[in-house]
Amino acid sequence: MTLSPTVPSPEPIAIVGIGCRLPGGIGSPQAFWDLLREGRDGITDVPASRWDLGQHFDADPLKP
Repeated sequence: MTLSPTVPSPEPIAIVGIGCRLPGGIGSPQAFWDLLREGRDGITDVPASRWDLGQHFDADPLKP
């Protein structure tokens, strides 16, 4: 499937750089590509220093 823009851009656009900081120690576009290519799982638990899970989670799915 090919998508075409609804409004043409008046000027060309170039992506000149990219940065990454993702779970699993992914810190570069190459590391991200390697993760995808190798089919590895990049999902990790949020560190306790960033998120207090006890305040936002209850094992009872009916509890708000």
